[in-house]
Amino acid sequence: MFTKQWWKEVTERMIKTGAQSLIMFLGTDVTGLKDLDISFAAEATGFMMLLSLLTSIITTKKGTDSPSAVS
Repeated sequence: MFTKQWWKEVTERMIKTGAQSLIMFLGTDVTGLKDLDISFAAEATGFMMLLSLLTSIITTKKGTDSPSAVS
């Protein structure tokens, strides 16, 4: 489960999730929908990345090297 390949895939998923989250928070600030400070956006992005890691751990099937729930 926690092989080098698994960690590579999980890291990629966490980075993608973090980027999407940060873009969303910055986008709401730019459009004026909500005034956010960068520290809140960074904390929320980190939390989303942690949730991505936990989701990968939970959905990894025993005996596989993939964090995907469908593989």
